[in-house]
Amino acid sequence: MVVSRTTQAASHWQKPLVGSIKANFDVDVHNVDSLAAAGGVLRAAQGRWIYGCARSIGRCSVVMTKLWATHDIFLAA
Repeated sequence: MVVSRTTQAASHWQKPLVGSIKANFDVDVHNVDSLAAAGGVLRAAQGRWIYGCARSIGRCSVVMTKLWATHDIFLAA
């Protein structure tokens, strides 16, 4: 039996300053086999979607998964 704990963020998306874009990403690493995935999005100040990405990373730590997600978003920016 696998027991997992889910947490929810208490915050919500906030608009960036006018004329700028905002990058958001989320990652997940399975606690049993360390399989990781990441995804992210770029949005304009009005909330308009600019770019999105998702990837399966394979076996990876949480820190490395966050670095991959950051890498992918910065390549698009």
